[in-house]
Amino acid sequence: MDDASTPIICCFKEIRFKLSRQQVHSIKWRTSKARELFAYLLHHRGRIVYRDQLIELLWADMEEDKAAKQLHTSIYHIRQTLKSLELNLRIAYSWAKVPGYKLETKAMKVDVEEWERAVNSLGKPCSQSVAAYEHVLHAFEGDYLGSYDYQWAEQERQRYRRLWLLHMRELSRYYEREGNIRKAIAVNQHVQQLLPDECESCFSLMKLFHQTGDRELVEEQYEQFRSQMNANQKAERMSDVAAWYERWKKCD
Repeated sequence: MDDASTPIICCFKEIRFKLSRQQVHSIKWRTSKARELFAYLLHHRGRIVYRDQLIELLWADMEEDKAAKQLHTSIYHIRQTLKSLELNLRIAYSWAKVPGYKLETKAMKVDVEEWERAVNSLGKPCSQSVAAYEHVLHAFEGDYLGSYDYQWAEQERQRYRRLWLLHMRELSRYYEREGNIRKAIAVNQHVQQLLPDECESCFSLMKLFHQTGDRELVEEQYEQFRSQMNANQKAERMSDVAAWYERWKKCD
């Protein structure tokens, strides 16, 4: 997805900067507001974000003059942080009709963009492509900005998550068709590891463990599914899985 010399802005899980394959830098931001401000500008990279929009997002409870000062100070600290790592990023101030800021990523790439481009080129998994398929899907390290509780990122977070899950399920079905149950199980366990609240992988594992004859693990996955479904209040799906489980118990 990238070459060793290309600097990368990482957005899976948390913001980091990869200056080479060996160097990944986590940032110690001056304040949580500065971190969210940078994340928001990164989310809207290449576009002007109006000053009033930033103030409303981060300092809505503050008087306008004080909020503007906080914004200006946070921008200064972000610029200093980026400069200390010698990152090829620039926060430009716009003097257009409405004042605002724009993050210019220049030669740096953004991992989620590169990942999405690679995923969209995959097609269906087959014997010739399955290794590349796995390589691309394993580059998904967790939800987009998943370590931060930013509601404004939720739509994009869910979009990347759905895209990954769609292809992980394709990969699982491929291994099932090939009779490689061990690999299909590994795919679904990887989903559980990164997205513990994702319920469908539990049901997939129930059916896969049934094929391996491991009754205890079927029971374990069913209990996990029930817990997640109760929390998410998806009664209809719970009913479908419960019906499968009852049939399985009778036939076992």
